[in-house]
Amino acid sequence: MDVQQEKLEKRALEITKEFQIGETAKTATIYGSGHINDTFLIEGEKRYILQRMNHNIFPNPEEVMENIMGVTGFLKKKIQKAGG
Repeated sequence: MDVQQEKLEKRALEITKEFQIGETAKTATIYGSGHINDTFLIEGEKRYILQRMNHNIFPNPEEVMENIMGVTGFLKKKIQKAGG
């Protein structure tokens, strides 16, 4: 494993402490090879995917999340209306 990969994985594991999974997370491993986000597999009692957004591609992550919430909220209403 190269030094840069090791640093990224160590930082990803540190970041899990900001979430409820932090106490149970044991390892972070780079997962896949994306060009937009860095993706990590977090393993402990359960397995999680953690992504780091590339701020060069997405300079306003709050707006991206607002858009995702809008789209998923719209789809939820549509699915519920159809009986799902």
